[in-house]
Amino acid sequence: MLTHRDLNHKVSQLEIITTKQQLKLEASNGYYKVQQNKTLLAIAKQTVDDFRAHLTHVQQMYDSGVVPWYDVLQTKVRLANSENDLVKTQNNYDLAIYSLNKTMGLPLHSEIMLTEPLIYQEYVLDSNDVTAYGLAHRPEIVQQQDNIKIEETKIKIAQSEKHPKVILSGTMAWDNDDFAGTANRNWTTMLVTQLNLFDSGKTNAKVKQAQSGELAAQKQAQQTHDNILLEINDAYLSMKEAEKRISTNATAIEEASTNFDIAQKAYTAGVGTNLDVMDAELALNQAKTNYTNALFDYNMSKARLNKSIGKE
Repeated sequence: MLTHRDLNHKVSQLEIITTKQQLKLEASNGYYKVQQNKTLLAIAKQTVDDFRAHLTHVQQMYDSGVVPWYDVLQTKVRLANSENDLVKTQNNYDLAIYSLNKTMGLPLHSEIMLTEPLIYQEYVLDSNDVTAYGLAHRPEIVQQQDNIKIEETKIKIAQSEKHPKVILSGTMAWDNDDFAGTANRNWTTMLVTQLNLFDSGKTNAKVKQAQSGELAAQKQAQQTHDNILLEINDAYLSMKEAEKRISTNATAIEEASTNFDIAQKAYTAGVGTNLDVMDAELALNQAKTNYTNALFDYNMSKARLNKSIGKE
């Protein structure tokens, strides 16, 4: 059975594990944030390139007298807006790099190599599985149970002061006419029982205080249990919601890409408008952005779920 000191040491070790898991979550968040902004930056660059190519096409059509000057101006405005968005996206990416470096304890401007792309990978555990796993492996639950045991030992220590104390003592003496003689040795042994009958209720007060500590520890353990259940369910539901968005936005990208291609051909053929092309380009940009954000939310929710169930 673990002693009071052993339990305190175990609780400290569990606290270290909890801290490490939180740091791992923060590092994962930073990593996925960099991946998200890296992809968004690529989308923003592609949008700028598309609008520049479209502007060149519109300018050529205007020079040929096919389209009005308004189409050229309209395209230039959209290009300027996309370039403005690109600057903001680049800034967000740089800040994400700095934040990840800070989390990892590196200089802010350090260059890092991203090896794991932002992808979808199905989570194999269902709701019941993650709940059962979390209640069995989350270090805070074990820590709270050990805190209860610590308070129980305090009660036993306090109650022990009510018990009588038995003291066994012995003495030895010499009786001899010569100095330092050892001819005649006498042994005296005493068994003494001490019982404090007049402690003015101090022992009872200590016992009640220890019992109050145990009750508080039990309440804290229940609260921790409920908070962990809520954390697990929140992360799991967020992950499943993002999973559905991934599927929906993947389809949206295909449809938006087809629509953009049709709008370009229709405009070139003179049966579509310039606004149709630019709106189709922005719709494609939005579909790609939504898909990227859904991937980020999914991976982050999965990381939160793994942390919430204590999974390494």
